[in-house]
Amino acid sequence: MAYSVVRDFVVDEKDMRLHSSGIGRPLLLLHELAGSARSFTVLVPLLVAGGREAVALDLPGHGHSEGVPGSDLHGAAWAVAGALDEVCDDPVDVVGIDFGGYLALTVAAQFPTRIRRLVVVEPQAPPQAGHASAGIVPAKQRARGALNVLMSGRGALQRMHSTVGQLRAADPHWWNGLAAIQAPTLVVDGGGGRSGNGVDLDALADRINDSKRLSVGTSHRPWVTDAGQLADAVLEFVA
Repeated sequence: MAYSVVRDFVVDEKDMRLHSSGIGRPLLLLHELAGSARSFTVLVPLLVAGGREAVALDLPGHGHSEGVPGSDLHGAAWAVAGALDEVCDDPVDVVGIDFGGYLALTVAAQFPTRIRRLVVVEPQAPPQAGHASAGIVPAKQRARGALNVLMSGRGALQRMHSTVGQLRAADPHWWNGLAAIQAPTLVVDGGGGRSGNGVDLDALADRINDSKRLSVGTSHRPWVTDAGQLADAVLEFVA
């Protein structure tokens, strides 16, 4: 479906874009690496039918949003925090998939009172120690995102490589920071109790004080292939 409303705003002199549809309490959607707000084309109508306003952000350096310098992860999280203020003055319900899940967790830890309830689906996460393999972004996802990156120019490719490089580096401080999250959090995998990107989601959920685990579908992309089941789970959790 096409979004019915487009809103542009600025964070640290960088243009950002929100896309929204529906009426009701806002639900902020954060897409995967090399994706855009269009990643939620299948999911959005189901959330709207459930009585929510679905608000999808083009993450920094994706879609119609400008990139942050060097694709710095802190800068990307800061931009997402700015989007919360654009969506609603009250604490916001957030759904993040893949890289959007990483950013949602980061913002929830840094600004714990700004997120009401949080759902992360197959979230990216840095290793607690050592160096992760390039497989943190599965081959199929890299192929799907290649066209989006090429359409955005050489700078987009450089930003994606920079982001992946940062995610591959150990960050025990990020893992320890998950304890600061106050929002009830649903941690979702897309198949058989494990994530497709190698992140230990059980260990991640254990770091969050109020968390639940759920498996949806078998494809590791439930926002597309099992959108009905995922929408039902999301709407029930954020009710």
